Amino acid sequence: RLERTLEPFEGTVQAVVCSPDGRTLAAAGADGTVRLWDVASGSALGPPPRGHTGPVSGIAFSPDGRTLASAGYDGTMRLWDTRAYTSVDLPLSNPHRFITSVAFSPDGRTLAGSCDDGAVRLWDTRTRTMLARLRNGRCDVQG
Repeated sequence: RLERTLEPFEGTVQAVVCSPDGRTLAAAGADGTVRLWDVASGSALGPPPRGHTGPVSGIAFSPDGRTLASAGYDGTMRLWDTRAYTSVDLPLSNPHRFITSVAFSPDGRTLAGSCDDGAVRLWDTRTRTMLARLRNGRCDVQG
């Protein structure tokens, strides 16, 4: 039984995730946008923020649900304020590499991004500096 129809993307949906409190649904699109919806009403929570210059491949909520991280084929991870629906700061950049997925540590202080070069990069969310690069051999890291 269909409950709600959400505002469509132009292109495919690459990833979806629910906020920690279950009230917000986020989706990443091949059109380069991230969209947020209120789960109860199905209403969009503002216009899609722009920032990525290519498909958005992964998204993750911070443990407190106040920040959404997005990863893109443009080689950036972006942090979005889920209440203001705006970019938190300059993107975390990994030039010349697709970032395929993203995840927060349980305390929200570290952000991990998997890349198409077989590495996972860890970033400090406060200082915006890369903490480590973990190699996985020659294969892509997905998810």
